[in-house]
Amino acid sequence: MEFSMQPLIATAPYRYCPETRTIWGQGETEGEVMVSMLRGWGHLTGKGATALGLPVTAALDVQHATGRLIVTLLNQHFAQAAALGTGSQEDGA
Repeated sequence: MEFSMQPLIATAPYRYCPETRTIWGQGETEGEVMVSMLRGWGHLTGKGATALGLPVTAALDVQHATGRLIVTLLNQHFAQAAALGTGSQEDGA
C-alpha cells in the first residue's frame, strides 16, 4: 500500500470543541476549518457483542480526552518541528 503526503488544510494552533466533538485548525484563507470529527459513539455506548456499553458520561469523557490528546499532540509536533527547523506546516512534517 502506498501513501502520499497531502497538503495541509489547516495549520496550528489546533483546538478541540467539546460541544461538537470536532478538531479545528487555522485555514490559509478561510479562517478556522474543521480538521476532524471524533466518531465511535455507537461503539462506546452500544450494547452489541463488540460494543463497550459505557454510560453516556463515561463515553463523553473518553471522546473529550481523545480530542484533547490529538490537539495536544498536533500542536506539540508543529511547535517542535518549527523549533528544530526539521519541517514546516506546509510540507506536512
